[in-house]
Parts: sequence; structure tokens; C-alpha cells
Amino acid sequence: QLLRSMAGVASIPDARIHSTCVSGAPKTAILKQLQEERGDWGEKIFLEDKLSTLEKVCADPDLGDWRLLLADWGYNTERERCRA
Repeated sequence: QLLRSMAGVASIPDARIHSTCVSGAPKTAILKQLQEERGDWGEKIFLEDKLSTLEKVCADPDLGDWRLLLADWGYNTERERCRA
């Protein structure tokens, strides 16, 4: 609940929030799986707190339709936030 509130996405249902801690899969693999399972579902948003992970997603041509957001908490610095 807190993360959804901080990100301004409080209306997203639990079933549409995914955790790599639970699955153990890389985040890029989870994003690709979601694309395949859900097809054309409108805007796809990926909120992440590590710039290096967002860079991996950017480098993958299969994930070009995702809107990527860097959270301003967690594993990033002010310099990384400016770079993003």
C-alpha cells in the first residue's frame, strides 16, 4: 500500500504488482512474460529503484513499449536520478 501511494498508483490491484523476490526471475524476464500473457493492454509501467535495472530494460529491444520510472528512494543516488 505504501509503495503504491508513494508512486501515485494507488488504484493498481495487487494481482498486477509482481515481485522478483517471490519468483526469483530476472525483472526483464518478468516484463517479457507479462507482455506475452496480457498482450496489448494499454500503457505498461515499470517502477524501479535501481538505475542499472532500468538500463537493462532499455537495452532489451523486446521491452521498448514500457514506460520506465526511477523511484527516488532505495538503491539510487541523486546523481543517478539526474542521469535518468
